[in-house]
Amino acid sequence: GQVYAKWVTPSLHPKSSLFDLMQTLMGKLEEGAMIDPVKLKGKPCRILLKNIEKDGATYQRIDRVLAPAKQKDETVISS
Repeated sequence: GQVYAKWVTPSLHPKSSLFDLMQTLMGKLEEGAMIDPVKLKGKPCRILLKNIEKDGATYQRIDRVLAPAKQKDETVISS
């Protein structure tokens, strides 16, 4: 498979993208809870990719990170 990366600001403020990402993958988080971002490494998830065209080339960028599917037999629909 391919490896994708998403850069986020290292802030765990409840409105930050890192806090949102961690809640998606780890479940509801309490404000002020001790959180270790390293625990995200290797955690299963689904990602929504967006095609970006720049300088005549098309790149894929992570648009959204979603929790893992509840069923193994999930149908993938691409547009």
